Amino acid sequence: MAPLCQNSSDEIVILIPVLNPESAFLLFLEQLRRHFNKIVVVNDGSTKNIDFFEKAKEFGATVLTHERNRGKGAAIKTGLKYIKDSVSQAQCAVTADADGQHDIEDVCKVAGLVMRLGDRLVIGERTFAPSTPLASRFGNAWSKFWFRALIRIPVNDTQTGLRGIPKILFDSLINLPGERYEYETYMLASARRHPNPPQSTPIKTIYNDNNSGSHFRRIRDSLRTQFAIWMSLFRT
Repeated sequence: MAPLCQNSSDEIVILIPVLNPESAFLLFLEQLRRHFNKIVVVNDGSTKNIDFFEKAKEFGATVLTHERNRGKGAAIKTGLKYIKDSVSQAQCAVTADADGQHDIEDVCKVAGLVMRLGDRLVIGERTFAPSTPLASRFGNAWSKFWFRALIRIPVNDTQTGLRGIPKILFDSLINLPGERYEYETYMLASARRHPNPPQSTPIKTIYNDNNSGSHFRRIRDSLRTQFAIWMSLFRT
């Protein structure tokens, strides 16, 4: 494992949006705290397993709370604003999902790359094999096709939740539109206005129990994502 994981500084902040966490969330936190000093969790209006957030605090995480569910995008923006305003040493944020889909070494890989580059978004890019749930393969293929055709940025995984965000992008990403999953599309599309394109790095593809822990609503959120791609064409 990279030295960065073994000796993480306060310059790297892990940001986890969470809705109704399962046990995988606590296991992930337990792994993260061995490698990262700063972890920010955003409770996005959870109604189940609320006690998990108290355990997250015991693990040393900072927990921010939305009183009602506002969406993954809103949770990420809340976390970024907190990091910008309250973690003075932060040089980057690494967003990660709470459902056990990310390998700890991949989190370290993304963190290391965004720290080295310092000026661009880093994307943890999954490989979709036949064993990947069909709905996930189809959804990503559909989104990738339209994103590449219209936005013209060669990103192969538009829906990954593992992303490295350098400090230089905090303000622009906090002010992007999108409150739910479409926010992550706006985040990628905003790279059209940056001098440096996103940098992808391969990560493991992990789905637990056929991705049953995901809160992605396939029809509604897919339509929101498609709309975000088209709307991004009109943003300067």
